[in-house]
Amino acid sequence: MKSKIFGASLLAIACIGLSLVWASQIVLAAETSVFPIKELGNCKDEASCASFCTKTDNMLACTNYAEAKGMITPEQAAMSKKVAARVAAGNMPGGCKDEASCKAVCSADAKSIKECIAFAEELGVIPAAELAQAKKVLSALDKGAELPGGCKNQKECENYCSVGANIDSCLTFAEAANLMSSEELAQAKKVAPFLKTGETPGKCTTKQSCDTYCSEDSNFGECLGFAEKVGFLSPEDAAMARKVGGKGPGNCKNKDACEAYCKDDTHADECFNFAAEKGLIPEEQLTQMTEGVSQIKDGLNQVPPDARGAVEACLRSEIGAEKYDGVMAGTRKPTKDFAITVPKCFESAMKEYAQKMMESASKGAGAAGGAGAPNGMGVPPEIQAQMQSGTSPTAEQIEKLKESAPSTGATGGPDCSVFAAIPKCSMTGPAGEAYCKKCFPDK
Repeated sequence: MKSKIFGASLLAIACIGLSLVWASQIVLAAETSVFPIKELGNCKDEASCASFCTKTDNMLACTNYAEAKGMITPEQAAMSKKVAARVAAGNMPGGCKDEASCKAVCSADAKSIKECIAFAEELGVIPAAELAQAKKVLSALDKGAELPGGCKNQKECENYCSVGANIDSCLTFAEAANLMSSEELAQAKKVAPFLKTGETPGKCTTKQSCDTYCSEDSNFGECLGFAEKVGFLSPEDAAMARKVGGKGPGNCKNKDACEAYCKDDTHADECFNFAAEKGLIPEEQLTQMTEGVSQIKDGLNQVPPDARGAVEACLRSEIGAEKYDGVMAGTRKPTKDFAITVPKCFESAMKEYAQKMMESASKGAGAAGGAGAPNGMGVPPEIQAQMQSGTSPTAEQIEKLKESAPSTGATGGPDCSVFAAIPKCSMTGPAGEAYCKKCFPDK
């Protein structure tokens, strides 16, 4: 938090200072053969040229020389010229004329800081995010908020807020100036009591120092215990962190990084093996996943031959052909998405297949019984109702549907037109055998 209080205002000061001394720095790069430099008061060496350019009255001349020699960019030259014009007109913040006096003015009080930030904004030297932050500080000061411990500049505020005992007033100001998100503020308030007593990991006092300390593997246990104690981690998450030792696949060290790493299919096997070894996958689910290949194969063998192609096409499309083929060949492990995708593909293909069967049965019945024949003749009522409700028939019901071919009337036996779309006979049972003999005598 402490680094957010005056960051933008001091950046403005630094940029103003750089504008004032640019010209004094650029001549130092000049080769000795160019001396004396007529444009710079006939200075005879680097020291005399630097002395010449530190004088504000000479700033424009030095800037023009630097621009002509390509020592600064056109943008830098334009900014320096703006500063030179303001200096010449006596229109600088607080009337400052050089780096030292501008720093003094811009660290004096809130009013001066406001003027300096406005000037730096005019020059365009403050990034938008830092400018917005600086304005939040000024707005809070205008509304009566007081800087922590009465600090007047970045260094004073950082020194004050680095002391754990001062954390409350620093957080109060940060909240008043809206310098921290609600989540950051809530976390900081949880840590505050421990900062006061020096009970943080490694006695760190800032987020940066704590992150540095806790990035060391040897400090993992201490930092994990602290995170759990202050409520950053639930007992369940802490237990999981202990299982993995603070690192995941690819050496990832937080949830977002691990999820990003494991979303890459090339890391699927590594992530699966890691989760299995660390006990992160429930035993029941692990069993289902490891047995998934044989289950898929069994399921495909039970699907009517005409529907199998659609199931496999769906699986390859949804899972990825290379990944699916690798799993089926036993060279890759099935991942969690299989548990969702496989049933969906089976259901979709079976539903589509059953629908075609019903349509075929309806057409055949119409041909046999004339225009007045009921739609869906030959299809068991329970399967018709099931299809109308949007539920796919099972493989067993599909077999019954095949065996239910309507009679041709007086001649008896199955009506071959009902299943004209079926490429080969695969019926079982007495009805199926009769159907095969009549409709597929060669098969």
